[in-house]
Amino acid sequence: MSDQAADNAQNTGSVEHVGRYVTRELIDNGRITVYHLLSIKREAVDEWITSALETFKNWPSKEPFLVIYDFLESGGLTLTPYIRKRSQELAVARPELMGRAAIVLPRTIGAQAAKMFVLISLQKSRQRRVFFTMDEALAWIRKPDNELGV
Repeated sequence: MSDQAADNAQNTGSVEHVGRYVTRELIDNGRITVYHLLSIKREAVDEWITSALETFKNWPSKEPFLVIYDFLESGGLTLTPYIRKRSQELAVARPELMGRAAIVLPRTIGAQAAKMFVLISLQKSRQRRVFFTMDEALAWIRKPDNELGV
C-alpha cells in the first residue's frame, strides 16, 4: 500500500448520524472527532451539543480531546443567544481534559463575528481556533503539541 493510500485509509472514519442534522465522524484511528452540522436550527444545535457532551464524558482522561466542528454546510453560522448558551456547555465540560477544537466556518460576515466570540471565550485546558477550510483545520488539529507551544 502506498503512503498516500495508507494516509487515506487512516484518515477515513466511520460516520454516525447522531440526528437529523448532525453527523459524527472518527478519523485518524479514532484520535479526532469531527462533527458535521447541516443546519443551525435549535434541533441541530441540540443534537450537536448532546452528542459532543456524551463524547466528552466518555473520552479517556489521558488522551487529548481533538475535535473539529464543521459548519460549512450549515447555511452559515449566526451567533444566536441559544447557540452561545449551548456552546458554553462545551467550553466548561471536563475542564481537566486537554486538547484542541477547530471550528470550520464559511467565509461570511457572521463567521467573522463567530471567530471573535471563539477568541474571547478561550479557556485554559483546550485551545480553539476558527478556520475557513477543513484542510486548514485538519493540519492544525494534527500538529503535535510541541509544535503549538503547548
